Amino acid sequence: MTREHTPQLDTYKAMVDGFDEVGTIGDVYAVLDEMDRRRIDMDVELMQLVLRAQARRYLFDSMQSTFERIQGMTDEIPAEVFRIMVNGYAQAGDTVNASRAFKQMLQTRTLKNSKVFEAKMEILRLKGDPDELDYCFFDMTESYGFEPTHQAASLRIEAFAEAGSYGPMEEAFSELETLLLPFAERNYHAMINAYAKAGMMNRAMEHYEGMKERKVVPTDETMKALFNGFAKAENIGGMERVMRDLSMYRIGPIESILDDLIEFYAVRSMPVQCSIAVRRKFQADMYLNHSNWNVLWEAAGVLSPQLRPPSELKDA
Repeated sequence: MTREHTPQLDTYKAMVDGFDEVGTIGDVYAVLDEMDRRRIDMDVELMQLVLRAQARRYLFDSMQSTFERIQGMTDEIPAEVFRIMVNGYAQAGDTVNASRAFKQMLQTRTLKNSKVFEAKMEILRLKGDPDELDYCFFDMTESYGFEPTHQAASLRIEAFAEAGSYGPMEEAFSELETLLLPFAERNYHAMINAYAKAGMMNRAMEHYEGMKERKVVPTDETMKALFNGFAKAENIGGMERVMRDLSMYRIGPIESILDDLIEFYAVRSMPVQCSIAVRRKFQADMYLNHSNWNVLWEAAGVLSPQLRPPSELKDA
């Protein structure tokens, strides 16, 4: 019996893609079982979606099995398949298998393309080798003549940022404009996070203001990086500005930031400011833990000493 070829294949691809995003790997496999039951042929594109779902969940044995299945389907394995393999290992910190998959890609494909270079750059970033990554970037654009991609340019910025190489990081960031690539939130996050961790808050704020000028909206992770930098510098004004800007960008209160703010004020014996931070948490319908309630009791006692509760009540 011949297997059925049907336009329904696109529907199954959409299902696998959707389950990868919001479902489980079991849901993905259930789609494959249903296709097999109905004798519907699977193609490389569908198996690539399966491979991506496995890579996101670090299912390395399953990834290898799916890769071998793709090998049996085509003589020309798409570069995206290798990129998924390399990135899957790399994101898990397994640079040995990432390098092995990359070498396998070079052996299998006769022509290089930008995805090959992006995969190698991801490995080099995780290895902490920004100089070699920089060489790889220029090898891609100058030696092989490929158009620079935003992924490759972003990896270059991030590698320098993680290494604390601020001069090359700034240069790579500025070159986005020369390369006609967008200044994305991802790029600003790398810059701000690097400077904030180093306590260079003036430089971090310059890029934060640059985001506003280019109308790039920060994520909560970028706002956390700013807050942590100000907290490390004990800059209360900066910390409070982050709190105000969270509302301006409609990100809303972030529980971890509020807890850090409460702790910051508590260890400095500033109960009134603590109580304001706790109140913000309460107004955001967040859970108030035992420590939060103690802070409120302390604040009540400072504002009206006669309201200070007995110790056994406070700790109840």
